[in-house]
Amino acid sequence: MQHDVIVVGAGPGGATAAYELARRGLRVALFEQKALPRYKPCGGCLSLKIDRILDLDFRPVVERTVSGATFTFEGLDEVHVRSERPVAYMVMRDRFDHFLTQQAQQAGAKVHEGVRVLDVTESAEGVHVTTDRGVHEAQYLVGADGANGIVARAVGLAPRRRVAVCVEAEVATAAEASTTPRDEVRIEFGAIPFGYGWVFPKGDHLSIGVGGLRNKIGNPRPLYDEFLVDQDITKLPYPDQSFDVALCTWTLETLADPRQAVQDLLRVIADDGFVIYAFSSRPEGGVKRLYSRLLEDWAAGTLRGRFLSAAERPYHSCEHSRLMTFAGGLATVVVLRKCCRVDHPQDPCLPAAPVSATPGD
Repeated sequence: MQHDVIVVGAGPGGATAAYELARRGLRVALFEQKALPRYKPCGGCLSLKIDRILDLDFRPVVERTVSGATFTFEGLDEVHVRSERPVAYMVMRDRFDHFLTQQAQQAGAKVHEGVRVLDVTESAEGVHVTTDRGVHEAQYLVGADGANGIVARAVGLAPRRRVAVCVEAEVATAAEASTTPRDEVRIEFGAIPFGYGWVFPKGDHLSIGVGGLRNKIGNPRPLYDEFLVDQDITKLPYPDQSFDVALCTWTLETLADPRQAVQDLLRVIADDGFVIYAFSSRPEGGVKRLYSRLLEDWAAGTLRGRFLSAAERPYHSCEHSRLMTFAGGLATVVVLRKCCRVDHPQDPCLPAAPVSATPGD
C-alpha cells in the first residue's frame, strides 16, 4: 500500500486529522482540490472548545478575540452580553486552513494541493482513490471534503439530511469605522426565515453573512441583500474616504430615498474613487413600462422594492459620470466619481473632480 491513510479535504477537520495521524507515525496523504491558501466562505468563529481539541498554537492566525455579543430579533430587542474572559476566536479560513495543513505537512503528511478526487472504491485490500493525477491506495480513508463532497456519496454513506445554505462577504473597513467594538459579534435572528444573519469582526474588515435551511429559503442572495439594507446603507458606519470603490447592486429600489444612500456611498469613497450601482428602472414608455408595472403588482406581496422612475434615479450628469440601461430600460447601471452631486443633480461638479469615469484608468 502507498499510504496507511488518505485524507480527502484540507479544511480544519481534514488537516487536523492528517496532523494527528502523521504525528503518530502513520503514512498519510492529504488531498485538497484547491491550491492553498484559498478563500472559503465561512463566518470563521471558533468556540473555546478549540483550546481543548487542538494542541497547536494557532494564535498567529487569530484575527480577533471575542469577548462580547449582541443578539437581536428582526433588528429589535437587542440583548448585549459581555464576558470577562474570551468566548470565541475569529479566523479567516484561508489562513487557518493553510496553517493546519502546514502543521500536518511538518508532522510528515504528504500534501497534494490542486488535485481533484474523482472516485473512491473499496476492496478487500483497502481503498482506491482516483484523482485527476492518478490512482492512490491506502488501508483507510478519511472523508473530510464537505457537505457536497464525493467521498460520502461514493461509499454510500451520504445521509438524507436538512441542508443549510449561506451567503457571506468580507467588507473592508478602517479600524475606527464601526461603532461596534471590534471584540464583539452581532447575530440577528428573524432577519432570515429559518436562519440568522451575522456580523463578525476580523483584523481589518467585517465578515457579514446570512444563512438558513435551503428547503425553506431557496436562494439566500435576496435575503442577504435585504439584510444589508436592514443595516441602513443611508448611514454607513465608515469614516469619509474609506474605500476606493463602493458597489451597490439591486438595493436602491428597496429604499424610500435612494439618493440619500448614494450620497453616503460618495462620502465613503476616496477622492479618486468610484461608486458603481445597479437598480431596477422603469422605462420612459412603451410595452416595457407596462411590463414593469405588472411585475411590481405581481410581486408586491413577496418582494421588497420597485422600479425606479427617472425622477427617482440618483444621478449626476457630467463628464465624469456614466449611465447605462439594459433590457429595454428595465435595468440601469451608474458609475459616479467623487465630484458628482446626486443631492443637487443640476449643479456643477464639486471641486477637484477626477478625470476619468472608468475603473482602472
